Amino acid sequence: MPKPTYEELWNKAKNLEKENQGLKQAAAELRSDQQAEQALQESESKFRSVTEQSPNMIFINKHGKIVYCNKRCEKIMGYSQAEFCSPTFDFLNLISPESKDTVRSAFEKHMKGEEFEPYEYTLITKDGRKLDVIITTKLIQYDGDRSILGIVTDISRRKKIERELRESEAKFRALAESAPAAILIVVGEQFLYVNPAFELISGFTQEEALTMRFWEFVHPDMREFVKERGLARQRGQSLPARYELKALSKDGQVKWIDVAATTIKFGGQTATLAIAYDITERKLAEEALQKSQDKMTRLKKM
Repeated sequence: MPKPTYEELWNKAKNLEKENQGLKQAAAELRSDQQAEQALQESESKFRSVTEQSPNMIFINKHGKIVYCNKRCEKIMGYSQAEFCSPTFDFLNLISPESKDTVRSAFEKHMKGEEFEPYEYTLITKDGRKLDVIITTKLIQYDGDRSILGIVTDISRRKKIERELRESEAKFRALAESAPAAILIVVGEQFLYVNPAFELISGFTQEEALTMRFWEFVHPDMREFVKERGLARQRGQSLPARYELKALSKDGQVKWIDVAATTIKFGGQTATLAIAYDITERKLAEEALQKSQDKMTRLKKM
């Protein structure tokens, strides 16, 4: 067998080097793919760990089909994950009739690549209950396709409280607006609410009263006393709930007022709720009687 020439040995070495480089590149690509797959698996594991512990419902919607939902979705809505992710499951069946147009419009905008601000709508559970919710969505890539990641928060309790609060406020206003006694709410030094009866007693309109400090309606003779007592009550100091005060109406008339006051929470702040009766006529009658009695006493001494 002829001995290879130097040139042949050089070419063979070159070829081996190329093959070695190719093997190195293939090994590097394999390592890169393995690292990417491992990173993907770790990312998926972290995502599921977070979503499964979340108090909110979390789902992924791909072209109108739910491809992932967390356990909270199952617990709140009553459907199993298999039902949610079934190819025949229509997510719009979860939406109440009055909310379908809103949800459908948001979904169509998302499918065009538009982001959407969080919004409220109503869900219907498997057993027919209605839930008020707010949803936050984000466009993501899932299996190479544009998909929607949704986070749904149940706000039914908050909505119920808001409705009850509105009803309670409506009842209070209906009572206060028709009450013969003046009803006042004060926070700090300011009137926050006065009813029509206050206008009749004081001569100040509701609009004027809301620009006043509560003690400005009080007669100068008692102003400092009423101011200190009102602020002390809001600081939590225990004080008599009922007392009489002398007031000064807008036109300068002296009025006597019987006040019953207590502290309440109003807008998260400590406030004073007061009910005030105009007892001026009674006071004048008492003064007239006292003068008459004093006169009779003097006459008897003569």
